[in-house]
Amino acid sequence: MFKRSFAILMCLIFCMTVGAQGEKPKEEKTVYVAKKDKKWYTVTAIFSVHKQYPELQKALGNILFGIEDASLQNAFESYLNTYDKCTIPQKKEATMGCRETFTVKYLSGEPDKYLCYIVSHVKTSQENNRIVTQNNDLFNIIFDVEQEKILTLKDVLVPDKVAEVRGLIGSAFPQMHMDNEKITVGCMKNGKMMAVEMFYELYTNAFTEQFKQKFDWEAIVQRAEKKVYDYVDEKPTFPGGDNEMIKWIKENINYPEEAKTSELYEILICSSIVGKDGSLSDIKVNSSKTGESTLANELSHLLEQMPKWNPGVLYGCPVKALRTFAITFDKGNITLGDKSKALDVVEEMPQFKGGNQAVMDYLRNAIKYPPVAEENGIQGRVVCTFVIERDGSITDVKVVRSVDPSLDKEAVRVIKSMPRWIPGKQNGSNIRVNFTLPVTFKLQ
Repeated sequence: MFKRSFAILMCLIFCMTVGAQGEKPKEEKTVYVAKKDKKWYTVTAIFSVHKQYPELQKALGNILFGIEDASLQNAFESYLNTYDKCTIPQKKEATMGCRETFTVKYLSGEPDKYLCYIVSHVKTSQENNRIVTQNNDLFNIIFDVEQEKILTLKDVLVPDKVAEVRGLIGSAFPQMHMDNEKITVGCMKNGKMMAVEMFYELYTNAFTEQFKQKFDWEAIVQRAEKKVYDYVDEKPTFPGGDNEMIKWIKENINYPEEAKTSELYEILICSSIVGKDGSLSDIKVNSSKTGESTLANELSHLLEQMPKWNPGVLYGCPVKALRTFAITFDKGNITLGDKSKALDVVEEMPQFKGGNQAVMDYLRNAIKYPPVAEENGIQGRVVCTFVIERDGSITDVKVVRSVDPSLDKEAVRVIKSMPRWIPGKQNGSNIRVNFTLPVTFKLQ
């Protein structure tokens, strides 16, 4: 019941970890050659496991070989008896025939608390001079040292959260991996990888009390209260949306007469931290004008009187988030956004923090391949244009070269989700810049 087949690439992503915190056990490798159905197999066991925990040994033996109440090594040796013949390999025999490999690899953990492992079983054979995969199981488990058992959803999450995750991954056996930042739950559903990441600081009320004891939960809660997120799934919004915000500003601002009659427009870049309760703090207003701005001072005072916003949302949880926006004042008119012309080329072009490779890494990790496109084998490169604003935020995302509606929509979503770029500069000042970015979708 534990085994599920996983695409190799998705498993590699799912199994990434911040590194082992406990003592890493020594890797032990044993190789045999075995004959079954007139075929010779090279059978390999590669085990890196903490031997001091008998229940862990039994659980791994049951998962990989379906043998209960036996150590991992004993279970492997019992499995070898299912072959017609089994011997220590000789040089000639070891290079012949098919392959069967069992792997248990320690990933990370903390002594006396939990241990994370990746477990795999790969079997291939030769059919008409072709290598055919007969079995490819790969999954993650968490062994709770104190409870001496492999953790289940009910061990980790409160009932409401178990039901929520089950709604996403179905009834399949959940695979889990965790570190000091988050826990990841995944499984195969309808032939596709489903994964849910839960960061402790965001889901402070989602975990059982017993699970929380494995961490400094007080520090996690304090971190959650202090952290301000630059990127969120849903940005903070004024009640009713941006149009209602501009309407409220028009109704309440004291628009100076000299600003109404000026031939020059003025752009104000506003930023504030929106708390989990929607309150605004750390309000800043900068003007495109040089010198002191009456409008900037007036708008700054007005923002302090704003009603509470709808907070930002990350992974389904309200969080403290930074919200920036621009307002253009032009001859008595007030409009949302920077209405100055965006340039195609400037002295210092905008940059994603970390450079071009960081952009590619971000896209690769953020893209969620649309199921409809995956089912129909649709892939290709979607080309998008957008504007990088004076504050580095992204606006006006458009598809200029389409592949498929589902891929186009995902490309736009991923670009909109990007954190702020380092803005472009002209004559030493931040300026709006047009940018083009291809987003490649490729099935593995």
